[in-house]
Amino acid sequence: GQDLTATVRVTLRAGEAGFEIAPTVTNLTDTAISFDFWQNAALAPGKANHPSAATRFILPADSVTVHSTADSTLPSPNQPMSWPRYAGRDLSRLGNWNRWLGFFEDPAAGNYLGVYDAAYDEGMVRVFPDVVTGAKVFAFGWQDPIAPDNWTDDGSGYVEIHGGPAPTFDDTVTIPAGGTLEWTETWYPVAGLGGLCYANAAAALNLSVAGGQVELGAAVTRPWSGQAVLLLDGQERWRRAMSLVPGQPFRFTFAPSTELPAQGHLDLRLIEQSGKTTAEYGMDFVRNDG
Repeated sequence: GQDLTATVRVTLRAGEAGFEIAPTVTNLTDTAISFDFWQNAALAPGKANHPSAATRFILPADSVTVHSTADSTLPSPNQPMSWPRYAGRDLSRLGNWNRWLGFFEDPAAGNYLGVYDAAYDEGMVRVFPDVVTGAKVFAFGWQDPIAPDNWTDDGSGYVEIHGGPAPTFDDTVTIPAGGTLEWTETWYPVAGLGGLCYANAAAALNLSVAGGQVELGAAVTRPWSGQAVLLLDGQERWRRAMSLVPGQPFRFTFAPSTELPAQGHLDLRLIEQSGKTTAEYGMDFVRNDG
């Protein structure tokens, strides 16, 4: 007999540059059921239908759990791995990978997961609620990848991001007798930011320091008006009123009138006319002017 039913509603709202994915899983029995449920997106930003070495995975974590890998220099399956750097290697950049790797966030707590290919200046964002604690990344490798002729005849490639209510494939969630588990995620493409650091359902942000200057960018999923504010070590250094629409990102290079310190903390905020913060990202930096 049938114990569980699952439906997935996909909604594209007028005037918005993102779409909603809303799964509903219902227990039809008179006993509790534990189960797995995962969604997987295969992504290939850019025109080449193949990720570049500059593809980055963006997740707000300092540790992940390896699911599987053919790279013997990385931890074994089910073992923790520091993120984004492990053993001096920045694994957020696909070009630094050797062989294939899949890993889970520990567990997903920042409510977003993204892929951004700097070579093509575009990517994809997944934003999800607290009830969804599963966020997974997989790619075929770079220096010694699984050959694309295993799945295609034109050399095309992709990377994967997964999402689900349980933290890993080995974990389950439980629905009581007659109960339902449902949630709504937002997915949207981003482009023209130069990179990606943070995302929520309303906006995606980029923030970096290079050559003593601050590179910043913002993109929205629906029309937005307010002010962008940049703070250095808690002190406001730049502010600009702006109106943003989907598909037209804001990108700016801030050259401070006085030199940036050797290290510090930056905050970028989008603040609505009402004073509400739409999106905010903070980062510690160390200047590297070489």
